[in-house]
Amino acid sequence: MVRRYLSHLIRTKGFFDVLVRFTQIIRHFLFGEKRFLQMITFLENNFQNQDIKITFCITTSLLNTHMILFKKLQEKGYNLAAHGFFHIDMTKKNKREQSEIIRKSYQTFEKLNMPICGFRCPYLSYNDDTIRAFKTSPLLWISNDIIVWENHGNRRNNNYLKKLGYLYHWTHADQSLSLPRFMNQLVEIPITAPDDEMLLDRYNIKKPKEISAIWLSILKKSYNRGELFHLLFHPERFSYIKDAINEVILQSENFSP
Repeated sequence: MVRRYLSHLIRTKGFFDVLVRFTQIIRHFLFGEKRFLQMITFLENNFQNQDIKITFCITTSLLNTHMILFKKLQEKGYNLAAHGFFHIDMTKKNKREQSEIIRKSYQTFEKLNMPICGFRCPYLSYNDDTIRAFKTSPLLWISNDIIVWENHGNRRNNNYLKKLGYLYHWTHADQSLSLPRFMNQLVEIPITAPDDEMLLDRYNIKKPKEISAIWLSILKKSYNRGELFHLLFHPERFSYIKDAINEVILQSENFSP
């Protein structure tokens, strides 16, 4: 599994940035739960009056060891979704194996009395077999497609964007509508990009004001087009982007429904 993940990072980021990412991963595992709880505290303290709730996509193998925490999140009104059983690339599995991952993930939540209706693939990676497996599952929504609204990179960073095509399904907002897509009973909810990973790791944009300016620009564009603004972020990066998220939420109140 480590070898596959290392191969994924080198293929989609490049060798130098793999070193940076491994530093982040080590910090995540050393301080993961502490940082996660700090994020929840920040959300509760700042957004409880706006009734802002997040969907947490959870690797199902973590449920038993962190069940109390996840149940508290559900009780607070946050939504939970599956993120695979282990964090592995779905496309490396055949249709039967993918169906089993989806089934096992769904049933694990059910057995713990934590019902879910959504699934996001690890690495946002899927193929035709994944979609076929989803269509025969009880799930109602998935969220794996990426709509890139703005590219803030130089030539080196533009190469990063090209590397996304090695694994992810993405299109530019000039070519696609950022709207939910129906597939029988399934709904695909596209993700707004650039997200925190692209901004911090690929474009090397670190300042909260710059990040919030980018996201606010996309929010305005998507609102004017009548499309979806669906922000994905990772808990291990929350300390870097919390001010930007706070600004986006505050400014979104100026947009009428």
